[in-house]
Amino acid sequence: MTEIIKNWIPWSHQNNEKPAPKGIAKFVLSGSHRLGAATIKSDIDGVILVPRKTYWQTHFEKDFFGNFDCISKKCVDREIKNNSEDDVKEENESLFCKLCENPHIENLRKIYGRVPIIRLKYAGFQFDLSFATLEEELLNKLFKDENSLNVKNLDEAIEKFREKMPDTFFKADNATILRWRLNTRLGMIFALSGVRSTLRFIELLDRNIAKFKLAYITVKLWARNHFIYGGNFGFLNGSSLTVLVSKIVIENPNNSLISIIMELFEYLVEWFDLKSDEEKIIMVENPKDYENSRKVVDWNLNRELKQREEHFKNLLGEGYEKHSKVVWPIILPGFPTQNSGFNINSSTGLIMKNEMENGNAFH
Repeated sequence: MTEIIKNWIPWSHQNNEKPAPKGIAKFVLSGSHRLGAATIKSDIDGVILVPRKTYWQTHFEKDFFGNFDCISKKCVDREIKNNSEDDVKEENESLFCKLCENPHIENLRKIYGRVPIIRLKYAGFQFDLSFATLEEELLNKLFKDENSLNVKNLDEAIEKFREKMPDTFFKADNATILRWRLNTRLGMIFALSGVRSTLRFIELLDRNIAKFKLAYITVKLWARNHFIYGGNFGFLNGSSLTVLVSKIVIENPNNSLISIIMELFEYLVEWFDLKSDEEKIIMVENPKDYENSRKVVDWNLNRELKQREEHFKNLLGEGYEKHSKVVWPIILPGFPTQNSGFNINSSTGLIMKNEMENGNAFH
């Protein structure tokens, strides 16, 4: 996948006068594979970074998603829309179209979510690719050498990106975000935040990273076997498990692997009995940097309560109230911070509570 991205020349960097060099776009690995804690079925998460040349929305449409629908590797909209040759050439340069042309890529599709992604299967692995565009100077700084992609430099890049976004973007309700397609730009900063979270976990875990990997994989397999793993279904996902396991490892650095796992179950059983939403917020750290920016962009309880009320009211109509409260605030150490437990609702939360209490009683 890295080679595919390296050999792709984004539309925004095409030049008829001279050929563009390869390696313009960067593929940044994130998630469990970067942590070294991937299991056989783990998706490969990555962010595609392209130097900024034009308006961010144009980058997203022309460089990343393209404007054509793709069914069985046939760009069906090309004939329907009767596009000019220039239009077709532009779309041919989008990453989606380039991936579509690769005979080894399967199940290729666009997913318009909070973070828009291209999902595909390649060489037996499922990839989730998100996209961001940064100033060329910042991008070069991030990839100056093998050690330059770090939390400090990435925070600087995210802050520069955020400075060009109105604060109202981060306060908008879901309907406004979709109507004005703000998710394409918000998705870029959230994608960068995901990479930042992964790098920060590695820093915080430090010499205990090997212990974390074993504990994480053990708990993940246990959760799968007890049918409480899968963020799309309202259960735990890889990000939320990373926060939970990391928290126990960081707070108990000298404990054995078995003790770490036992401590996690005991912590969660006690956590279920906490009364206030503020007490239930699960974090590995309380970030202190970029305080003024974080007041605007970081996760906060009141904002999520409003988002959940709107989300479940639109989804369920009557009877949504019990699901609208924040059930599992599991906060990633990104910039901005995000709640990896947003999809967990009162019903799935109760199922997980029962399974974890049984698991704790068993040991």
